Amino acid sequence: MPTMNETMPDSLAPAGEQISEWLATSLLVLCGFTISIGPAFEQIIGVNLSRAYIVFGAALIGYWILFGKNRLQAVPLMFKLYLAFTFLYIFCTDFIFSTDGLSFRDTGQYRFRYDLVLDLEPRGIIILRYVAFILIGIAAACLINTPKRLCWVGFSISAGLCSTVLPGGHNYFAEEFMETRLAGAFWDPNDLGALAFTTIFLNLIMLNIRQWKIPPRILICALIAVECYILLTSVSRGAILAFAMGIAVMLALLPNFSRKFRFSALLIVFAIIIFITMPRSYLDTFILRLNPDFIQSTGGSNRLQSWTAYLQRFDRYWIFGVGFGLEKTQALLYDANLPKIYNPHNTYLLNLIQYGVTGLILFLAGLYHYVRQTLSRLESPRNPVTASYMALLIAWLTYIAFFDAISLRHWWFSLGIIASMQHLPKNFKPSETAGQAES
Repeated sequence: MPTMNETMPDSLAPAGEQISEWLATSLLVLCGFTISIGPAFEQIIGVNLSRAYIVFGAALIGYWILFGKNRLQAVPLMFKLYLAFTFLYIFCTDFIFSTDGLSFRDTGQYRFRYDLVLDLEPRGIIILRYVAFILIGIAAACLINTPKRLCWVGFSISAGLCSTVLPGGHNYFAEEFMETRLAGAFWDPNDLGALAFTTIFLNLIMLNIRQWKIPPRILICALIAVECYILLTSVSRGAILAFAMGIAVMLALLPNFSRKFRFSALLIVFAIIIFITMPRSYLDTFILRLNPDFIQSTGGSNRLQSWTAYLQRFDRYWIFGVGFGLEKTQALLYDANLPKIYNPHNTYLLNLIQYGVTGLILFLAGLYHYVRQTLSRLESPRNPVTASYMALLIAWLTYIAFFDAISLRHWWFSLGIIASMQHLPKNFKPSETAGQAES
């Protein structure tokens, strides 16, 4: 009996493939555009669009499951083992040994800051969102399989970021200690800073992965300048440090002095222009938050106190962990003599607390495989393409040392973008991308 492809006219098969490819690109673009739309965007436009990323992401996951090829090949093996372990751990602790994960009812409200009242989300919703963010990242790793598609995703993320910030953004959240910080569509300016350095390095990947004519190259450089402005006005010390570490790695891997000099000169010019044009309130906050005396007096925004308190209770969680979720993590500090209950503010420490030493070892092994896979994918690690991907990866590995990233959508999506590098051929060179990008 003939198969469907054998009976289908030749003209229809390519058309079906084109529609499928267009659908995958469209879903990736929609996910990229909506990734920057956080809950604070409602304060700007009066409509809550923060769940749009989940909606488009669910459609992307469905497409990936039905039509994706080599669904898990791009993600490093040890990181897949880490994810499998966390899924199994959560399933056992929340659905077998207890029923906490089955709760989908509202658990009340709490006053956040400046009379802002937020709903406390049910634990079941928190778990489902965590799993969804991971699956969206894996789907992205599978489906961002050409330089052209990567560029579409990069432009969409930059466009989404600019569209949430240019209307005025959201900055009242951080007006403490006489500070003013840009937070965009997020409650936390640090989340905006992380997305800003992500888009900067993604645009640098786009510059290096394909040959561009002058107008698109100017557009990408302009986007990088805007994103540098967003990063600096978020005044996120962790994000700025992460960006600096990524830049240092990129400069170390770039192949010749000429490239390094041009790149450094461009960044210096951007920085000078930004500090000249930055509003005084942001500049004052920037100077204050980078003052060593201020950092010491606040303990790095209480991070030193937080890390010390959690490490003092090491014996309570190092073997089996306390379970997934910040509410279980923070319960460790209920008997601590602290002015408030702090988050761990460190993703490495958070993995140890929630999943025990096994979870931490698998997490570190997975990240090590990410680094090794990125460096070894192309024939020479000292090229602009590898340098750009490594810069993004190292920036995130630095950032998560100061923040809890497992609940950030752009952390998981960035890991998907980095893993998608595996679709490049071993002998890939930037000078050859013009034809490939259009294929």
